[in-house]
Amino acid sequence: MIGVILPNLSQDFFASMVTGIEDVAYKKNYTVLLCQFRDEQEREKQLVNALKSHWVDTA
Repeated sequence: MIGVILPNLSQDFFASMVTGIEDVAYKKNYTVLLCQFRDEQEREKQLVNALKSHWVDTA
C-alpha cells in the first residue's frame, strides 16, 4: 500500500498527480491510500504517523 498525503485534492495539479500515482501503482499491484492535510501542520503529522502505524509500504 502506498500512502499519499497532499495539501488539497481539489487543486487540478494534485488531482492530476494522484491519477498518475494510481496508474503506476495499479500496474505494480499496489493500492493507494489518499489523505489531505489542508495546510495544517499538526494534521499532516498525525496523518504521517497514522500511515506509518498501519503498515503502509511507503508514504
